[in-house]
Amino acid sequence: EFAGELKRRDVRVKCCSCDDYDFELECLSGCRNEFLLYGEGLGHVEVSPPYKVVKQNHSMATVRNTKHRKPCRDLTDDEKYYKTHHREGFEPVKIKLTPLPGATESEASYCIAHLGDWGNATKPASRIAAALARTATAPTNRLWAVISAGDNFYTRGVKSVDDPQFLNTFERQYGVGALRFVPWYPVLGNHDVKQRGSGKAQVAYSNKSWRWDMPGAWYFKEQTLPNGVVVCMGFIDTNNEKGLERKQLKELSGGYHEGCAVRILTGHNPVYSGGAVHGATTGKSTWKAKTARLQAILIPFIKTHHIHMYLSGDDHSLQILNDPPSGASYYVSGASGGTYRFHPARDINNTVWHSTPRQFGWMRHCINATHVTTYVHGAQEVLYTYIREF
Repeated sequence: EFAGELKRRDVRVKCCSCDDYDFELECLSGCRNEFLLYGEGLGHVEVSPPYKVVKQNHSMATVRNTKHRKPCRDLTDDEKYYKTHHREGFEPVKIKLTPLPGATESEASYCIAHLGDWGNATKPASRIAAALARTATAPTNRLWAVISAGDNFYTRGVKSVDDPQFLNTFERQYGVGALRFVPWYPVLGNHDVKQRGSGKAQVAYSNKSWRWDMPGAWYFKEQTLPNGVVVCMGFIDTNNEKGLERKQLKELSGGYHEGCAVRILTGHNPVYSGGAVHGATTGKSTWKAKTARLQAILIPFIKTHHIHMYLSGDDHSLQILNDPPSGASYYVSGASGGTYRFHPARDINNTVWHSTPRQFGWMRHCINATHVTTYVHGAQEVLYTYIREF
């Protein structure tokens, strides 16, 4: 028993003996030996006998059963990644979180990771996944969601919800450490729709994995963060231009209400880019024509609904761009290691910053009550920091 109560995604439980995860103080094996609680800014943890808190810091507490000690049975990989993560009927762990010292709740930042074109089991993607996992347990700027900007599975998407790529590319590679406790909000990229049924399979996988939260090819999410900031997020399918204009944007428009403090729109294709493939003025003929068409469709919507941030991937580079007439900032994060092919970027009129050629990386957007701070990450270091006020 704990003080206070949070949803299951705020605090996680790991069995130290068998590496099994559950949201109660009991693993699948029933061993009830010793558990780790994950959650940033853990307050005083109170547990009932026979459990005892034997170790605690800002993001982790070790809870030990002082009476019952049963050995864990060996679990197969499938059991560890499916039976443990996708069970139903979890009860929320009761625990009290307190603000970090020196920061009030309104001053605290909550971060969204943003990566695109990551969908392959490559060494660069594994390094990105490890770096992303480290931020999930950072003492400040808590990671509360991952936005996947498409090309989730190279090179032709997935065949069904049982496709091994879900296990090998997503669950294993991006299920390391505390990252396995963070929900993902994906959109579809061009590689995700190259075979019939791939897009539908990715949507259906939401019923198999709570971390993969994709209710449709386009959808809307609204989150009220613990610091009180209301974040409104639209997710679109830029593969379907006719449907985007005629249906998607009309359905999403009602979500951006007056109470939205931060307004985000995410699609796979960039609206502005200085990339060598998808830039409207710098790209290849077929793709730059598509970017120009998307500008004609999306910029009026962005202006009308006062969107602050448009997140994308597709160009295999890292870019931050501003467009004062539309009032939005544009973030391209398409170098997350799913492919070794790079699309070098160069300055255009809108460019704030872009990565050097052959630079893998991803972005982290940290939101507080007054602004969003974007950290552009390489595999080991922060490459650039940008502040966007709203």
